Amino acid sequence: KEDETYVLNTKTNAIDFEGQDADAIQYAINKAPERGHTVLLMPAEYHINRPIEIKKPVRLIGSHGGYVDLFFTNDDIYYGLKGGVVLVDNTEGIDVLKIGHKEETYPLTFGVWIENIAISGLKNEELPAPNDVYKQGAGISIRDVNFAYIRNVAVYRKEYGIRGTTTPGLPQPIPSLITTIENVLLAYNLYGVWLDGF
Repeated sequence: KEDETYVLNTKTNAIDFEGQDADAIQYAINKAPERGHTVLLMPAEYHINRPIEIKKPVRLIGSHGGYVDLFFTNDDIYYGLKGGVVLVDNTEGIDVLKIGHKEETYPLTFGVWIENIAISGLKNEELPAPNDVYKQGAGISIRDVNFAYIRNVAVYRKEYGIRGTTTPGLPQPIPSLITTIENVLLAYNLYGVWLDGF
């Protein structure tokens, strides 16, 4: 069905969950053990109708080489993505991936890895569009995360490509909030990388 995804448990080879794209991805993340789990997304355009929250150390990885198959026809209009994993904001504007954002007294999240994924504010059929068209929110919003790795990622047509924030008044000692960004493409966003309080 359109906008539906299933979660395959690779240990049992059984389908654990079937539902809306965002719900299925969130289910796989929530079911992951506390450390060392990988959520692998198959190549598709996933229509995301609510933020996907990552509050524990997991690896969210696209099974295809991220934005390698992007193509541009000219500098003014971007014509779309093909062949990879694309998370599309299917709302009026949300933070598509929310990493951290815990509400606990000591809200730090450690060790999140995002790789080989593209995020877009517009669906492929909504392109081409003028280069000033984008949706509110961030492609990736990071708050209170130590050791976030963002690799082979592209973010298009969002208010913020990547937005990082820290909560004021965190209990001491505060470890270094380290984010590694490698081979990332940010285009047609209002802001590329925006860091508050880093």
